[in-house]
Amino acid sequence: LVVDDHAAAARIRHWFANEYDGPGGLVVLPLEGLRFAVDRMPEGIRASGPGAPWVARLLRGVRLSEAGQGIGGPWIGPRESVDDRGVLRLGQPHRGGGTLARKAELERLEAQRAELGESARRASAQLQASTARVANQAAQVEQLESDRRSAGEEAARLLARSEAALERVSRVREELDSARAAVSRLQADHVSILERGAADEEALHQLKPEGAQVAPDPEELAAIRSQWEAFRERVTEAQLNEARSAAALDRVERELRTQKSVHASAVERSGRLETESEQLQAGLSTDTQDSEGAAADLDALFEERTQCERESSELDQRAEEIRQKVSALESELRKVQHEERGHAERRHELELEKTQIDAEHARTRERLEDEWGRPFDELAGEVEPAQGNHPELRSELTDVAEWLGRAGLVNMLAEEEYREEKERLEFLEAQREDLGKARDDLRNTIRDINETASATFLKTLEQIRINFKRTFATLFAGGECDVWLDDPNDPLDSPVEISASPGGKRTQRIHLLSGGERALTALSLLFAIYLVKPSPFCVLDEVDAPLDETNIRRFVSMLEQFKANVQFIVITHNPVTIEAADWIYGVTMEEPGVSKIVGVEFSEYARGAVA
Repeated sequence: LVVDDHAAAARIRHWFANEYDGPGGLVVLPLEGLRFAVDRMPEGIRASGPGAPWVARLLRGVRLSEAGQGIGGPWIGPRESVDDRGVLRLGQPHRGGGTLARKAELERLEAQRAELGESARRASAQLQASTARVANQAAQVEQLESDRRSAGEEAARLLARSEAALERVSRVREELDSARAAVSRLQADHVSILERGAADEEALHQLKPEGAQVAPDPEELAAIRSQWEAFRERVTEAQLNEARSAAALDRVERELRTQKSVHASAVERSGRLETESEQLQAGLSTDTQDSEGAAADLDALFEERTQCERESSELDQRAEEIRQKVSALESELRKVQHEERGHAERRHELELEKTQIDAEHARTRERLEDEWGRPFDELAGEVEPAQGNHPELRSELTDVAEWLGRAGLVNMLAEEEYREEKERLEFLEAQREDLGKARDDLRNTIRDINETASATFLKTLEQIRINFKRTFATLFAGGECDVWLDDPNDPLDSPVEISASPGGKRTQRIHLLSGGERALTALSLLFAIYLVKPSPFCVLDEVDAPLDETNIRRFVSMLEQFKANVQFIVITHNPVTIEAADWIYGVTMEEPGVSKIVGVEFSEYARGAVA
């Protein structure tokens, strides 16, 4: 391959090393940096084209032998090499063996390749299954690890709540003990007060004379009552505190039992999840090992298949060499067979010639015997040998035979043949005169037709010229235009010239205008022709594509003027043109692969809107 630069050679080398897996080799010749004079080619060799410098460089020092063959041998190189001349060699030719051995080797390699392909497919399927299983187990492990972390966090939260509950229980128990101690003290004070009151009552009875009434001291009685009320309130408050402490203790103990139960289940679940995680990790390690083993087996199978393909390629090349040798031998065989057939045909021709000579000799003997009435052998004995050179005698005999042949026999029917030929000549001359008259009539008719057509064409062209100026001024809102014949003397074969000059521009040929100006000029000429020769239908295919909105509105206005006599079918994507249409048709695809034409009559909607 001859390439432009070293970058292209690098890309080919990358492709050959990474993507090409076939047999054979490749020689890459980059032209970048190559400076070699083509005029230094060996004498008798010429080269042209982009690769000529490489031809000159590769043939440097080569001389032609007497047979015209160059000195040099076939290239045999490593898998990839670059010599001192910059030639990049990729690949390496292979050698071959016998045809039967190649066939057997090919069958063996085909069977081995099929077996390796099946093994590779199985290994690939196992690898995919293992990969899927590993991915599934990894997902399960990840999920279990997440559940375990969640359970651990929940256990930690429950443990913290249990510790807090234990602290609250301890605190409530201390408060309960304090309340119970206060109640005990209050009860003891109450008993001591009751005992003191009883002792005071008894002492009062002892001090009071019999039958005498002692009035209690009001202040003392009020003080006792006040003390009694205060004591009772303290007792009530202590009892309430005791009841609240007992209820709080009971609630905290229940919460503590609940937290202990939840903590135990969380610890159990965490352990179970850790066990499952360990099992899945073990299974994941086993599957990973299996997957790695399958991948290694698959790589080995691929490498073996590559080796088999390489051997098959070598065998293919050897078979190709054998086929070339067989082709050369077959070509030689065909050449020999062709020569043999030529010799056989020549032999057959000589045999035919001998047969003809023998037959002619026999006929000559018979004719001589018939003419002279004597046997040929007796005549041959009486004939004296001819005097003279044999070629001269044969030439004289040939001349005499030709003179006799030219003289021929007397034709008794010559007069009758003459009369027949004369009648035929007279008939042909009459036919010739008729054809000449027909030719003259045809030329006169053609001349009349041309004159009529020319007059009609010139008249029509003049009308079109007038209409063209009017329609052009309408569409361009001014400007100048004209249409004329390039050769007025030959109107039927003369080219038609068109000039157009929009407002503010000088007169110029139509091919110098812009796309929109050319479209408007063409539409002006079309409408000018319709004014002379109307047509019932007119199809316009996206003629408004290069027009701006102002020119499109002028174009639509022109359509409105002509649509009373001409039905226009306009293919367009412009909304201004679509708004001016009476009918609109479109193609839609309600179902995949099924097209449907939809038509809408705008005039009906306009009438409905007016109504």
